[in-house]
Amino acid sequence: MPFGFSGNAATDELFDGDFGTAFAADIDAARGDVVMLGGPDAGGFFAVTNFKRLIADLVDFDGIRVPPSTLPPKTA
Repeated sequence: MPFGFSGNAATDELFDGDFGTAFAADIDAARGDVVMLGGPDAGGFFAVTNFKRLIADLVDFDGIRVPPSTLPPKTA
């Protein structure tokens, strides 16, 4: 989720607040065998690397492959 947050403090605020509580409850409701122990390390949101070019903006992701996701599609 790079560029989704303005900085580490913003991610901490989000996952330590009401959203994080609701997110953990949703995970527990969907997967009773999985427990959310905490929010992600905010530094990971800004540590995007590759061997082709600098990633400084969302458009820089164009043409860079990512592993396919095995998560089911989101349903409304």
